[in-house]
This record gives sequence, C-alpha cells and structure tokens, in this order.
Amino acid sequence: MQDAAAAAKPAIAATKAAIVDALPPDPIAAGLEELCRQQMKLRKERKDLARQVKNAKKKVQRLKVRARALTDDDLVAVLMMRKAAASAKTEPGAGGVTGSSSSSASSSSAGSMALAENPPNEALAAPAAAADVFGEDATEREE
Repeated sequence: MQDAAAAAKPAIAATKAAIVDALPPDPIAAGLEELCRQQMKLRKERKDLARQVKNAKKKVQRLKVRARALTDDDLVAVLMMRKAAASAKTEPGAGGVTGSSSSSASSSSAGSMALAENPPNEALAAPAAAADVFGEDATEREE
C-alpha cells in the first residue's frame, strides 16, 4: 500500500504543477508586485530627498563659517562688487568695475570672491533703498 502511495506522489505533483501553470495569472498577485515596486521606488526617493536635505544643511553651515571669517573690508568689497554688477545690468554701456580696493583684495580676496559668487543671503544681494534692514529710515535712527 505504501508502494502505491509513494508512486502516486510524483504523479500528483506533476499534475498539480501542470494545473498551476495552466491557470491565468492572479490579478491580486500582480497588484501586490506592483505595490512592492512602488514602495521600493518611494523608499529610494525618500532616501534621495533626505540626502539632499542633509547636504543643504551642511552647505548652510559651511557658508556661515566662511561668512564669520570675513573682515569688514571684505564685506565692503563684496557690497561694492554687487553694486557694480547691479549697475552694469541696468546700464548696458557700462563695462564693469573700474577700480577696486587693493587692501581688501590682498587681505582675503579668495574668501570675498567666493562669497560674491555664492551670496548667503538674498537680502544682501540688492542694495537697500531708503530703509535699512530694520525697516527704519537710516537718517532717522540714532546711534
């Protein structure tokens, strides 16, 4: 009796495999696979975004350290370069900066040039009109 059962097992397994192969694909399984692919895609996207946020925070910290190292002369030179660039944009005939401060250029020209190319604060990029950063007229404020 055991011999008959042992001989029937491979035949049943082969028949079962043939039936499973003949069945149409399961729509639930296909949907599950699609959801798994979408989940993997979203996880990768989340990792990429986390990496971008981390890099942006590091960049801000680096810029803050570099900005703290600038001297007053460097800041004046940066503001003059920005003012010259803004006036060159408004006046198409203007050639550019005609003169520069040699003392600020020799003290740390690399730091001021790098900051001029990558301004840390957009408020410093454009010169203030009549109001200073505190919203008051610069002539009215007592110092």
